[in-house]
Amino acid sequence: MAIDPDMYEKYSGRSGDPYKRLGEALAQGAAHKQRLSAEKDKSFTQRRLEAKMKISIAWYIVGGAGAIVFGLWALMK
Repeated sequence: MAIDPDMYEKYSGRSGDPYKRLGEALAQGAAHKQRLSAEKDKSFTQRRLEAKMKISIAWYIVGGAGAIVFGLWALMK
């Protein structure tokens, strides 16, 4: 099946090589599938530990921001 570049530009409103855009879209789809497959291969324990680590990092950030705000508040008094 061939893609007519003129019709492609007319109906999509995009210029450039349609085969290059198609190839990029297919490559992105394949990479996304590969990432999903890799996530499914992780064990439950590993996924739980990663989630726990992300939560801990978020709490450290929130705590640090709170300490800065409290310190500035104390200096303003």
